[in-house]
Amino acid sequence: MRKLVVFIIIASAIFSCMPKEKPEVDYTNLPYPADDELLAYQTEVDSGYMLFWTDIKTVALAYMGNSKYEKYFIENDNIVIRGEGLFIGMVEVETQDFIVQLRLERPFKSKGRKSIWQVISAEEKPWPIRKYR
Repeated sequence: MRKLVVFIIIASAIFSCMPKEKPEVDYTNLPYPADDELLAYQTEVDSGYMLFWTDIKTVALAYMGNSKYEKYFIENDNIVIRGEGLFIGMVEVETQDFIVQLRLERPFKSKGRKSIWQVISAEEKPWPIRKYR
């Protein structure tokens, strides 16, 4: 009986020390802000509150702080605007390890420049290799 109890205790200790699979965290929070929140944010912009949603750099910075990239310390200086049109924008965010390329669009096209920006895609790219002579 004692041997069985000792065996069960040892087996449970070994089983509890085995590596377990970590649950996958869903960071697919694209588009950002979500489609069901767009109208609320656009209403706040139209009323004069939260005008930062119309700034492409600020929306990119907010996305980086609320996504899987939150562990990187991103400042405004790390964000480079590659292209900003009336309805579509391209932003590159420089982290220590790689570059995140964000595509943004304005969902309310009838508002023009007073429409908020929405991040529609994010793609990680490695730092370019520089060749020195």
